Amino acid sequence: KFSVFLASNFIGEQWADELNTLKLEKYFTVDTKLQYKIYKGFYLNLLIQNVFNKLYIDKKGGLCPGRFIQAEIGYRF
Repeated sequence: KFSVFLASNFIGEQWADELNTLKLEKYFTVDTKLQYKIYKGFYLNLLIQNVFNKLYIDKKGGLCPGRFIQAEIGYRF
């Protein structure tokens, strides 16, 4: 069995400081998780955060990394 999960994240304009002197741009990202159930409880996941590799600055003022990919193999009892 194969499953696909999608999540979209929209963050509107916001301020980077408490005095509201530095406005941050709005941004939109998409995350996904692909899951394949291998055999009797065994599964394989591929998680991708920021699928389209959008560069943005978060509220803390840091440049957020681009795309992040993680693979996982596991067993559910």
